Amino acid sequence: MKIMFVFISILVTSLFLQAQQTHLDLILKVPGVISAEKYVPENFESFPAEAVSGLTKEAYLNHVELLKNSSYEFYSIIYISDTFKVKGFIGVPRNLSAEQKLPAMVFNRGGNREFGRVLPGILLRDTRLFTNSGDYLFFTTQYRSVAGGEGKDEFGGAEVQDVVSLLKIAKQFTLTDTKNIFLGGWSRGAMMTYLTLKKQVTVNAAILVAGPTDLILSEKERPEMAEVHNALIPDIQNNRKAVLKERSANEWADQLNVPMLIIHGTKDVRVSFHHAELITENLKRFNKNFELLVYPNEDHGLINVRPDLKARVSEFLNKYKK
Repeated sequence: MKIMFVFISILVTSLFLQAQQTHLDLILKVPGVISAEKYVPENFESFPAEAVSGLTKEAYLNHVELLKNSSYEFYSIIYISDTFKVKGFIGVPRNLSAEQKLPAMVFNRGGNREFGRVLPGILLRDTRLFTNSGDYLFFTTQYRSVAGGEGKDEFGGAEVQDVVSLLKIAKQFTLTDTKNIFLGGWSRGAMMTYLTLKKQVTVNAAILVAGPTDLILSEKERPEMAEVHNALIPDIQNNRKAVLKERSANEWADQLNVPMLIIHGTKDVRVSFHHAELITENLKRFNKNFELLVYPNEDHGLINVRPDLKARVSEFLNKYKK
């Protein structure tokens, strides 16, 4: 009996490893992907201070351990966006066979430059909340210049193409059910999602969490954001109002043409609830298809409502899944 158990364990492990290798081989065949490997989290000490701002080593190591037991295997990739080599990740359910296809979620990170860089905790959070309990392939980008990638972060400028390029990769990945592609983002990532939708990309629907929709308002409410904008946005000193409006979905709500789930907490101190109010008023004016999910007394991270958030996101995804 013991010998049989050992044999079965070896067989399961072998099949599991074969599935992982198959996933990696398929990722490497996608046009635009120039390298890929199984993701091995870096040593905490190797990160720049901005990347681990507010994160302790103990918490990071806990996230690394939890990642080992995730239902996903994560692969770090380098892909081409414009002419730049950009870092990103693809998450594939561990036992997915080469004959199966799943919907895809392309989800955009928050922050700027190294602050908000995708780390194990972000991968865990976003796959838990936005993949319908692990029934989706998962794609995310660091944006250009981050984690050793090339180019420059323009905070909603040229690097929007990094999302468009990753979306193309998601659609060309053999394991993707191309009838079901979804887009989403949190905070600055929601701004990136709005900007990607403005390009009229083809997706089923989009999820926008705590996103800034008026960057002029952002500067008034948080003056430190003006410093971020000054450092990143080209030509801002000569044309401030115009370049901020270019990045503000509230200014071009008429161009947002897919179903959207807009999520915001009323006590958000990073991106105030006013941003959700502004964009939804304009979306109503143009008769756009959207839902607003409001969490009273919740801050930017929506920490206390995540089980409900996960359920409501799954409900929304199922509604627009073909």
